[in-house]
Amino acid sequence: MTSGEKGLLLIIFSVGVLLLAIGSYCYSTTHTFVEKAISVDGIVVGLQKKDGTSRPLVEYSDHNGFTRTHYSKTGTNPPAYFVGEKVKILYDPDDSQYHLNSRIDSTPGLWGLTIFLLALGSVFIFVSALVCYIIQIHGGIWFFRKKDRLEFEENGSLDHTI
Repeated sequence: MTSGEKGLLLIIFSVGVLLLAIGSYCYSTTHTFVEKAISVDGIVVGLQKKDGTSRPLVEYSDHNGFTRTHYSKTGTNPPAYFVGEKVKILYDPDDSQYHLNSRIDSTPGLWGLTIFLLALGSVFIFVSALVCYIIQIHGGIWFFRKKDRLEFEENGSLDHTI
């Protein structure tokens, strides 16, 4: 295995591990939030247009009876909610900034980033394992072998007949 191949594998694998670590942290914080949160009914009172997406504005009553407005941090196109739609809002009453940290109770809203990071990290680790397998079975990645690279540059193709 050449140093170029080792470097490529190390980079791909490291990115995968980093994405899995960040995804695990997101899972932990979201899981803790959901465990502590109170669920209340809310109603979509408007759609905020930003960057070509629509973000729902949801009014709800907190545990003290105050009417609060949830401003969603994520938007979709087309809009995921419509004005007048009833939704569940989660918030942690022990958090002094709970009115700023409320979330809509939906799988994409709560777990979307976590799922994305864990899936992408898994793909990077799978690709690094696949590349390692190819190197072990075929003796290397053809691009990193000088003889093959020179043959490709001269002929425009590799002749690897078995």
